[in-house]
Amino acid sequence: MSAPRLKVESTEFLRLDAIRLFASLCVVAHHWKTLLRLPDLAGPSGIVYPKLQFLELSVDVFFVISGVIITRVYATRVKDRRSYLQYLVRRIARIYPLHLLTLLLMAGLYLKGPALGLVVNGDDRVASFLRNVFLVNAWWRFSLSFNIVAWSISVEWLCYLLFPLMLYLLRRFPWTWIAACGLPLVLSCCPEWVLFHAFEFGLLRGLLGFYIGAGAQLHAGELRRLSIHGSIAALLFVVALCLSLTGISRTHLYVFAFAIPLCALVADLRGKASGFARLVAPLSQLTFSIYLWHIPFSILMQVGLRHAMRPMVWNSLVVLSVIPLFALCYLSFVAIEDPARTWISRLTGGRPSSSPLLREGAEIAP
Repeated sequence: MSAPRLKVESTEFLRLDAIRLFASLCVVAHHWKTLLRLPDLAGPSGIVYPKLQFLELSVDVFFVISGVIITRVYATRVKDRRSYLQYLVRRIARIYPLHLLTLLLMAGLYLKGPALGLVVNGDDRVASFLRNVFLVNAWWRFSLSFNIVAWSISVEWLCYLLFPLMLYLLRRFPWTWIAACGLPLVLSCCPEWVLFHAFEFGLLRGLLGFYIGAGAQLHAGELRRLSIHGSIAALLFVVALCLSLTGISRTHLYVFAFAIPLCALVADLRGKASGFARLVAPLSQLTFSIYLWHIPFSILMQVGLRHAMRPMVWNSLVVLSVIPLFALCYLSFVAIEDPARTWISRLTGGRPSSSPLLREGAEIAP
């Protein structure tokens, strides 16, 4: 039997799919860079890792894209209590099975961490585990425990819950979208401490990004009139990464996290995607898997690889580990995520939609 092929669920947002894939790889690079054994450039104070502040901000790209896709799919379908509950079932069926699996794996690694010689991020309080189970771990301040990236899944879930309210505000008070679009630019001009404290509340980042993405989709007709070439989004991505290398504050890079997906959206609205976008877009189906698997994978990698090796060899293995990570994520998608989504939908009396857009995996790594 041949292995299932990855394919895009819709050709409507190919550039957004490509951006989503590269953003997920940026998040992997952000967390894996600390695994590298680099020369001690700071003397006794320790190793200096490249800052590359925009890698961390790639999460905000996901929130914007999620707002676009969810609004495209559900804006005209969530009308009453029944349709709202059906929508929530589809969303939980998409994000929860893999979240729970990786949470349990990280909990097991945390318990075995001392025996394995590892320090796994997490605390031993049952409350922390339960916050992760019920997806409320980032509804106030950050709770970076167990699978640390799950904070954004928690915020994503809150965005799903508040989606009807967002639609009401965007339709009843259109100026709120204009104000929201201007906020990242204002924050980018503020002192670093302003955004630093704002980052302690991940839900603010998520709600802002999701709201901007949702409003952009509702204003697709107006945005379609803009003339933005498809390469602009990719160029902005490169510029943001290059500016990161100069050590510029993430505060001043914040606006890029919104400009990149919005430019990609406008380009998608206007016309046919490039051959490169069509080539890499199918891999975006693995984005959610990459996002949730790369932390536990890195811990298992440290257990499996010998530590007593030359830094160059170790660093090469860390970089090349992206290949088995993709293989794991592919198996996760075809053997866990997609079947679980179908099973949960049927169990709750629904069924997977035949509409490509309704099956779009638009959530964080979103």
